Amino acid sequence: MVCTDGWIECHPGTAAWVQALGAIVAIVAAFLVTYLQGRAAFKLRRQDQASAVRSSRAIIRCAHLALEKMDVDLRQKPMNQAAVFVDSRLRADSQHACDTVLSINLGTLPSEQSVMKVVDAQAAVKRNYVFIQPSRAQFFQADFGPVKTFIAELREVCDALEREAATIESGNVR
Repeated sequence: MVCTDGWIECHPGTAAWVQALGAIVAIVAAFLVTYLQGRAAFKLRRQDQASAVRSSRAIIRCAHLALEKMDVDLRQKPMNQAAVFVDSRLRADSQHACDTVLSINLGTLPSEQSVMKVVDAQAAVKRNYVFIQPSRAQFFQADFGPVKTFIAELREVCDALEREAATIESGNVR
């Protein structure tokens, strides 16, 4: 220590240089801390956005699966027994799933694209809600085509939302 003190005293500009280097290191450290915090916050925000999209997708997927199950159940019954469906658990499950789709909060979705996809699903539910209402027994003597179209619409929305969530997580957001 004595040797260094003597050397520093012999070189009067050394203290200024050490102080200058310390200031530069402090500036770089402050920049790195800010940069890393911003990057972590951005990553968390991206994960939250993907989670919001995936949550909406899961709700729509439940409606899709409930309706698909209802469709399969109806197709397996003779047409004269299809009216039994009106009081079945499948109808209640389908109706609850569709009600849940209608209650998705659009404000939690990160992009206009995901909002539009959920709005498409909600519009499909509203257009086709008649198929799962217990008072509409005439459906059971009708063609199953509209239900298949409804199911396909929900499947398409689910696929689009999954692609968007993957895009958000990968960081390739436009």
